[in-house]
Amino acid sequence: MVASCSSDLDKFEPTRTSSSDQDMSLSASLTAPSGTISALPATVSVLAGGVGSSKISWSTTGVAEAQVYVSTNSGPETLFAQSLASSGTTAPWIQANSIYTFKLYAGLSKATLLSSTTVTGVVATVTTPPPSTALAVGAGRISASPSNVAIKRGSVTKVSWSTNSVPKAVVYVKTNNSTSEVLFGRA
Repeated sequence: MVASCSSDLDKFEPTRTSSSDQDMSLSASLTAPSGTISALPATVSVLAGGVGSSKISWSTTGVAEAQVYVSTNSGPETLFAQSLASSGTTAPWIQANSIYTFKLYAGLSKATLLSSTTVTGVVATVTTPPPSTALAVGAGRISASPSNVAIKRGSVTKVSWSTNSVPKAVVYVKTNNSTSEVLFGRA
């Protein structure tokens, strides 16, 4: 005779060790429930007014079903997920300045806490990169130094230009009262 049964918290498997009904001994093995839970990422950067997300994953042994509860900023726990031994799901509502505690329980009664993890929502820091000094492909830059000059004998203005990935560049100038341009330089 062989019999077995299982519950959420243990596994009991009596086995027959004798051929006689009168000389039977039973042996049992208990598997203590255990489990782990994790969050990826554990710190979620959130833009002002927005939400972020974290993937919550868990696995258990010695447990037929598991529940995951979540509390926000040490508030009351609410059911986040219920599944068989191992699973995972996304928490897509993580807010800045909040701490979320996810607790993994064995079974359906919240009687046995197996593991917990924390997700922290932080305000995302947005930095504006400095203006690029590099030219985009096909772009150019031109400057004059000094840019305003009173014209008199011996006055000099230096005109400089640069391009990026342009095989030839031509610079034309035009005076205030003229409608035509005059070739100034080539590169």
